[in-house]
Amino acid sequence: MLQHRLDIDGVLHIVDIAEYPIPSHWQSNKNWKVVIMASSGSSALIVVLLILCFVLILRQNRKYIRDLQKKINEADVSAKRFDYNELQVATKNFAPEMKLGAGAYGAVYKLRGILASNLMVAVKQLFLETTVGQMTSSTSGYLAPEYMCHSMLSHKADVFSFGVLLLEIVSGKRNRDLTMPEVEIYLPTRAWKLNEENRLLDLKDPRMLPSEEEVEEVQLLDTAVLCVRTMLARKVDIADDSDTWASENGILNEFDDGTSQHPVHQLP
Repeated sequence: MLQHRLDIDGVLHIVDIAEYPIPSHWQSNKNWKVVIMASSGSSALIVVLLILCFVLILRQNRKYIRDLQKKINEADVSAKRFDYNELQVATKNFAPEMKLGAGAYGAVYKLRGILASNLMVAVKQLFLETTVGQMTSSTSGYLAPEYMCHSMLSHKADVFSFGVLLLEIVSGKRNRDLTMPEVEIYLPTRAWKLNEENRLLDLKDPRMLPSEEEVEEVQLLDTAVLCVRTMLARKVDIADDSDTWASENGILNEFDDGTSQHPVHQLP
């Protein structure tokens, strides 16, 4: 590369710049630019490759799911039903040598050849004396204490559950609230505590509109408290409980057997 230069003496000189070395800091900057451009290009290429790999894997997974769904739709996955005669033939009329074992509800037999794959399966023959047990179907918050502690189940357990339900309706609260203090977690316990303090109406849901029928509200709460008594012998019967609705007096007065240590709720 040639460059014209005019000296002070007025003489024009032609200088070949190629003969002069490039300053080191210029060369260093140029190298850094090359490195940065190469790094950026490599990073962009890697990102593009990763995106392509992700797209390919996603497409393969979608194809696999579609193929699997198609196989499931085409396959017969419904349970096959066998009649008693088929099972009787397969177990050689439930022969003793085909028996695998027996339990409380019946005997188990092995059988082969009943399936197309010739896979050995087991069939259970229930005893004629097998019966269905009686157990409560409820959440633990509605179960009577005598059942929870001693597995004692009677018709009065439903009365206890009814009382818990009444408390929930009137108070607008759940039968168990873990956010409450320990002594007030269980709604029936909280109701008894308020009843002892003659403040049972404090349990009423504050969102309920003011009512002039306070007697009915008190009767509801008193009925609930009476139903959730912890002593089985002193729980009310559902027939007795229904009769209390016709009473205009304090409900606990009507059912109090003289041994209750809990105060009767008095209307103001």
